[in-house]
Order: sequence, then structure tokens, then C-alpha cells
Amino acid sequence: MKATKITNPEYLGLLAESIQKFVEKVQIPGIRYETLYTYFVESIRNGFVQKQLHGSELEEFWIVTDDDNQPCAWGHWFKRGVPYAATVECDYVFSWGDKRQALTALIEQLEQFAARHRSPLIIGTSVNTIVFNHLVKVGRSRGYEVLNVNSINFMARKK
Repeated sequence: MKATKITNPEYLGLLAESIQKFVEKVQIPGIRYETLYTYFVESIRNGFVQKQLHGSELEEFWIVTDDDNQPCAWGHWFKRGVPYAATVECDYVFSWGDKRQALTALIEQLEQFAARHRSPLIIGTSVNTIVFNHLVKVGRSRGYEVLNVNSINFMARKK
């Protein structure tokens, strides 16, 4: 498994089918494939501009590829602004098949992103309880206290 940060929005075309599956699975009112795809494209572009102007990105999109170099998971996160300045939010994470290693690789990148932004608090959502339970397991093994909260689905704070 290999985690790679996406810096070119054109690469998202290879993930189009999985993004569509994600949208169908979560069925969030108002979120369609087109809006989510556009959100990711803009996030990748914004990350590039932020790095050029400020030296660090405030949002990232990562994919994980398997041993055959095929995508098997992706995640998106960003640093929240005031009043949540010390918070990183993982708003979308998705994997298909039994790819626990892929989720672990994404969590490691999320943790590094939070550390670069000096954010002791990570919040986010997961697509289902299987993903959530794995996030809890990996988070706790990495020294986080992971809480299931009604409005965000998971919250982790470094102990």
C-alpha cells in the first residue's frame, strides 16, 4: 500500500467511479457526484496555491494504491479556521473492499497533516460503522482518545 497526495486535479478522473459510488452510498441531500468532484478539484488547486503563497497547504486530498498500483482508498481533510483554529477536519474518507491497510495509511497522513498545523484535535465523518470502527482502532493504537459524537461521527484528541 502506498499513500500519495494528489497535487494535480486531472488525476481525479481515475477516481470518478469510486467518487460516484461514495455519493450513492452516503446519500447526503444536496451532494451529487458533480458537486463533490468539483469540491475536490478546487481543494487540490487551493492547496497548490496555498503552498506557493504561504508555504503550507490548508487542505489535502490523498489516495492509497495497492500493490498493483490500483487506487483502493481516498481521503480529504483541511485545517479549520476560527473559532476552530486548532482543529483538522477529515470530511471525506472512502475505501472499497477490505482495505484496512489503506485506511491506516490515510490515517497516518491525516495525523501528519494535523501535526504540521499544530492541531491536537481531529474531527471528521466516516461513510459507515465499518470505517468508523477501524478509525477508532487505529486512532487508539496511535495514542488518540477517539469519541463517537452525534454531530461529527468521530473525534480524536492526542492524549
